[in-house]
Amino acid sequence: MKTALESLRNASALYNEKLVKLMKSFGITIAEHRLLLLIESGLDTQEKISLATKLDTSTLSRQLKSAVRKELLDKVATGRDKRQLIYSVTEKGQSDLKGIAAELAS
Repeated sequence: MKTALESLRNASALYNEKLVKLMKSFGITIAEHRLLLLIESGLDTQEKISLATKLDTSTLSRQLKSAVRKELLDKVATGRDKRQLIYSVTEKGQSDLKGIAAELAS
């Protein structure tokens, strides 16, 4: 007989498997999806995202560059020295977020 914990682990494994397949169908990673959600919620700089996620800057920088390369995010340099980057979700990124949300809801 399965314990409640075993049932939860199985449900979690099935959900993760579905999530990975879904993200692959959109051509993005789970980490990129998470970034899109964070940026859409108003965390628009690497510093803000790093504080919220506890990711080190090198890991986060690679994820952000990948999302920009896939045209999921836009970035704009600001400040006197143009080193501060402000990120925003592109139309493609917004479309992917809506599609993923719809698939997860079904």
